[in-house]
Amino acid sequence: MIRYLKVLGLVVAFTCALGAPVPEAGATPFQFHTETIPSKITGKQHSGNEVIGTNGGNISCSEVTQEGDASGTTTVSVTLTATYSECTAFGFMKVPFNMNECHITFTAITREGTAYEGKKDIACLTKPIEILVPGCTVTIGSQNNLGKITYTNIGSGSTREVTIDSAINGIKYVEHNSGLFPTCASNEIETSNGTATGSMLLTAELPLIKTHHAFFVG
Repeated sequence: MIRYLKVLGLVVAFTCALGAPVPEAGATPFQFHTETIPSKITGKQHSGNEVIGTNGGNISCSEVTQEGDASGTTTVSVTLTATYSECTAFGFMKVPFNMNECHITFTAITREGTAYEGKKDIACLTKPIEILVPGCTVTIGSQNNLGKITYTNIGSGSTREVTIDSAINGIKYVEHNSGLFPTCASNEIETSNGTATGSMLLTAELPLIKTHHAFFVG
């Protein structure tokens, strides 16, 4: 019995040394951390364009920023408001991308090696997101559990930041014909084959003086 307990203790110690086991799907044990509050979380593109795929074609934005306030030094999710600009869609340039008070919430659910995987949710207070493509307005409303989202900590100490890489399938959207020359591929039909890819870098900073400090997930 004593020998068994010693062996069990070694197994537990070894497991702790490797880190906590990957949680089951649906669990939300991982948290985002900031060094201090108040903190403003800001996001900017980390690599390439943000691209949304629809039946009508791709919507590609070269300037995307995100912003939100940390509710505490530790939280299970981060809610941000995004701004999209310099967008092209269906062969058109400078396409307006209106968020309309919709916001995005990021959550980390499982760990894969040194990275974390999770989801994002879209919540719209009044109107859905509107992408005003000439001849075809694309709307994206509230929806949950969009993934795959990968979170990776980079940097060290007070310079820690988090990259968010999106490879999402199954986004629900509706295309609405508009103008004299409608161009929608599936007019007024809710479709759930939307995709989204992109990479963002999230940083925490003190408001006003904008001094960066640590922001990480774990």
